[in-house]
Amino acid sequence: MKNFEKILSYIFPAVVLAGFLGRGVFNVSVLLVLLLSIALYRKMDFDVLRRDPVLRGWFIFLFFVLVANIFAIELSFSLKKFSVFAIYSFVVLGSGRYLYGYSMDRDGNLERAVSVLTFTALFVSLLVIANTLAGIDLLEYIRKGVKVPQYGNYHFRLSIAVNIFAISFYWSMKKRLPYLLISVMAVETMGVFCSGSRTAMVAFVGMLAVFVFVKNGKRIFSRELFITVFLVGAAVWASYILSPYAKIRIGSFDTTFLPKGDHMSGRYELFAATAGEISKSLLYGRGVKSAVKHPVEYGASSSKHPHNIYLEVLLDSGLVGFIPFLFFLWVLYRSFTGVGTDAAPALYASLAGLFLTSLASWSIWSANHISVMMTVLAVLLGMSASSGKRMGS
Repeated sequence: MKNFEKILSYIFPAVVLAGFLGRGVFNVSVLLVLLLSIALYRKMDFDVLRRDPVLRGWFIFLFFVLVANIFAIELSFSLKKFSVFAIYSFVVLGSGRYLYGYSMDRDGNLERAVSVLTFTALFVSLLVIANTLAGIDLLEYIRKGVKVPQYGNYHFRLSIAVNIFAISFYWSMKKRLPYLLISVMAVETMGVFCSGSRTAMVAFVGMLAVFVFVKNGKRIFSRELFITVFLVGAAVWASYILSPYAKIRIGSFDTTFLPKGDHMSGRYELFAATAGEISKSLLYGRGVKSAVKHPVEYGASSSKHPHNIYLEVLLDSGLVGFIPFLFFLWVLYRSFTGVGTDAAPALYASLAGLFLTSLASWSIWSANHISVMMTVLAVLLGMSASSGKRMGS
């Protein structure tokens, strides 16, 4: 059993890396997690996981989304998509809750997970920087031999980097690895700004502000703040040199909120159009991933998901699914209250990153998106339970 668990503790966070390397790699990774989890669960008391409030909250949400899907526009399609979403999200969350919440070796599992996540975030950021220098998406070129810009999946990649940044920064500090600490700060900042993703930029700055604010006892001005501003400023300057596109995108913040601006690449119009679609089927929604078959039209454009998970849940499962989703978020909130001061900066900063990227980036129904976010969430819950202890001690 110990060998199974140790293997799983390495394979489980690898879901994050596999999530953007390719759907085939990702599916294999989740399948391995499932098989190893089954091998472990046979040896433990299922009642432990059945009583877990976070898992119960997620199960309640899944149940009501299933009920809402009975009224889906494309019933068979939505049920198929829901099944994949439900299995992947529950397997990953359940495995994470066991590894980092109830295992006898949860501190060791957490240590291994955070180290994997740290180097994943660095890899993602280096990949985005390399894409910027090459002018193409290198992963797509390696896999398919096709030269395309990195815009295809870069929002998701950067969501990973932003949401993991505070965890990896905290781990580098606790392990007293100054070179890794500087690398995390410089490389991940450059990765975010080189990409030109304004969603990632806003989420990154917000996450960083929360980290510094909480770490310094809610004091705004401190030595750490000035050091952080200096390092981030230097990385942003380097991004300007590497990526002229970054300068254009940062400059566009001046007009994005004005009537003649691009409204965050049309996000505002998309949100308004989604709200209009929600009003047509407010109670039960249109069915999971309905926008794939019936895209949301806004102006001359259309979208296969609203780029906002709260609007997406309302659009596809109505109030029947949205109210249980709010209940799940409330359960999460309760799970993080009373966090010790040791891990608090990383925890609250990562949660801020998750929240901000969920407003304008990833899709909740996407199997690889939700699995990655559940991985990060499981690690954060584990850190919350272990706060007050020094990781690796």
